[in-house]
Amino acid sequence: MLYKRLQFLFVDTLGLKQDEIAQKLNISQGHISNILCGRKKPSEQLLLLIETLFNVNGEWLREGTG
Repeated sequence: MLYKRLQFLFVDTLGLKQDEIAQKLNISQGHISNILCGRKKPSEQLLLLIETLFNVNGEWLREGTG
């Protein structure tokens, strides 16, 4: 699931807190909280920003492969 991959990337791998993630992505902490809990899906624009800023494979991010 996308939100679990985002949790793995941000929290487990990079050790970032929600407020740090939100600041880097220029979104609110509440919005990133909703995404990481699976309550909201990130927009395509946000996913592209994550790919660019964090050098993440888009296929892995969206599908869990690659």
